[in-house]
Amino acid sequence: KRRLGMEGFRQRHCVASYHEQIAKGSLAVAALFVAHQRWTVALKLVSEPAEGLQITQIRTRYNAVPPPHIRQQIYDILGIAPPDRPVA
Repeated sequence: KRRLGMEGFRQRHCVASYHEQIAKGSLAVAALFVAHQRWTVALKLVSEPAEGLQITQIRTRYNAVPPPHIRQQIYDILGIAPPDRPVA
């Protein structure tokens, strides 16, 4: 919970509110540096375990969303296939 609070403070967004979901094991959060910028990425298990993880949200400071090329780099770094629709 403390690490989430620090991430939220550092990025100025509400990632700390995900503590309960993380404690239940239904969500994970990763912090990545891409193009000299810190990105907070929320990940959840897909309903079919063989499918692995799905990115549910990508944010940077003040809840800014990534442009498409940064979003693609994050998917590539994490080894996750992008969905058909853009991630918020």
